Parts: sequence; C-alpha cells; structure tokens
Amino acid sequence: MSEPCAIWKSRTYDSNRGVIGDRFQYDSPRASGKYEITGSAKALVGFMSERQKAYLTTWLVDQHHAGNEWPVVTGTKWTGLK
Repeated sequence: MSEPCAIWKSRTYDSNRGVIGDRFQYDSPRASGKYEITGSAKALVGFMSERQKAYLTTWLVDQHHAGNEWPVVTGTKWTGLK
C-alpha cells in the first residue's frame, strides 16, 4: 500500500516514482491526482487548517487543468496562506 496523502492523510495510488531528492510523489484522488511535495512543505502541511488544505487542493486542480501533470508544492508558496 502507498503512503497516505501528505495533505489529507487519505488513501493514495502508487505513483511509481518514489522519492526524488527532497521531493515526495503522491497520486491522491482527494488532492486532485498526482503531485510532488518538498520535505519542508510536507512538514508545513501538518500545521495547516482545513481551509488552507482546501486552497492548496484548489491550486493543484488548477495546475492539472493547466496541463501540469506533476505540480510541485514547496514550503515558500504556502507559508503566508490564511
């Protein structure tokens, strides 16, 4: 079984990509599909509110619609999110 989604802690599919450097890959239906997340962003997600996680998920949806198959979540994008 794959590691739970870094954002929602929900079930994921095996991304067949694993860990690349400081980036972790997930394929999460709850988070709109495939995404990469840096170690620092993964740590920040643990302190996010449900609303912040929803904004992050919306950003992932937008990235997928723009054609970005593996959007990358970094800590610097989300430190000021309210």
